Amino acid sequence: GNLQFAQNNLREALIHYHRGFLCIKGSLKGNSDDTNPQQGSNVAPELISDAAQLENVIRLNMAAVLIKQNKPERVITECSFVINADDTMVKAYYRRALAYLKIREYWKAKSDFETVIEMEPENEGAIKKLSVIAQWEKKQDKKTKS
Repeated sequence: GNLQFAQNNLREALIHYHRGFLCIKGSLKGNSDDTNPQQGSNVAPELISDAAQLENVIRLNMAAVLIKQNKPERVITECSFVINADDTMVKAYYRRALAYLKIREYWKAKSDFETVIEMEPENEGAIKKLSVIAQWEKKQDKKTKS
């Protein structure tokens, strides 16, 4: 998928990422309880953990494709899943914030960009986007005062 993404073959990249996602899910089949994969599993706990991390990476890669395909709602879904699984994934907050910007939910985008900066104070992309949001907020303040 990464090669296809780099070549801007977004549809093919998404297909490859989705296949990888399905392989991960398939490798954990046999678990008696999908909400708690370790319960009743024949799979070693460390492999479950590795699979969960790989699933998060694949979801973030899919989100990168979906951003370029202008599908912000799906980006939000994928990134929110990752954040719920691992709230240290900076790319998940960043990509979700970009999606929020696309649908003009500026306050949510601002919150996610602020989280990115808390985790990575030198993140230039988030700093620039927060500046854009601040300009938007100033315009909104002028409109409400008028």
